[in-house]
Amino acid sequence: SDDGGTTWTTLSKIGASGFPVENIHEPHVVESADGALVVQFRYQPDNRWSDTPLLQCESADGGKTWTALHEIGIMGFPPHLLRLKDGRLLTTYARRFVLNGPRPTGLGEFACVSSDNGRTWDVAHEIKIAGCVEEDMGYPSTCELDDGWMLTVYYQSPAPGEKPALMGTKWRLPPKGE
Repeated sequence: SDDGGTTWTTLSKIGASGFPVENIHEPHVVESADGALVVQFRYQPDNRWSDTPLLQCESADGGKTWTALHEIGIMGFPPHLLRLKDGRLLTTYARRFVLNGPRPTGLGEFACVSSDNGRTWDVAHEIKIAGCVEEDMGYPSTCELDDGWMLTVYYQSPAPGEKPALMGTKWRLPPKGE
């Protein structure tokens, strides 16, 4: 948009690249420190209500062209991307469902960091922001506070059998390089 969002022009389309387009939802985009655009998507094949891999693609020319969609090794959905003050990228997401036995990290809200503008994600050091008691939860959104702490808001039930409520967790990332 060149007029503050009153009108829009299609710049390009992101191709599904082998993933059924009807199963790709809820994109979130961020501009990385090197100027590239990084977009992640919720991927839900065949309307399966289970944890599935986040998909990602990148653009180095302001969104005119995009790389092919690819998995990034993160299970959960939907993504929320944030560029941190130190230049790293943060993605937060929910893990709602456990299939084929328990996962070591369980259900809840999670985060991963990229120190290379979204090319790779530190899945080995995934951060569990908050656990949950029921599967009706998610949609985390994170902001970085002035003091360097993160605030992630999401919805979930505060106790088994209770209706979901808006909740938040204040948490801290390890310093860059640790």
